Amino acid sequence: MIDIDLDLTFVLGSTEMSIKEVLGLGRGAVIPLDKVIEDETVSIFIQKKLYARGKIGVGSKDNLTVTITEIL
Repeated sequence: MIDIDLDLTFVLGSTEMSIKEVLGLGRGAVIPLDKVIEDETVSIFIQKKLYARGKIGVGSKDNLTVTITEIL
């Protein structure tokens, strides 16, 4: 059981767009999200279920990291 892979998703923000707006997107399009830059909190989903919240950081080699701050 321990070797089973789980799907983890880290959500930075969201937005709503019409189909017309989505079809009009192209390379370089900027999509505003519902969070401000000062709020570095991400939602952490495991198998599509909200599990925790965390803060964005930068690790070695400039990789993004997430530190869990709250388990729901």
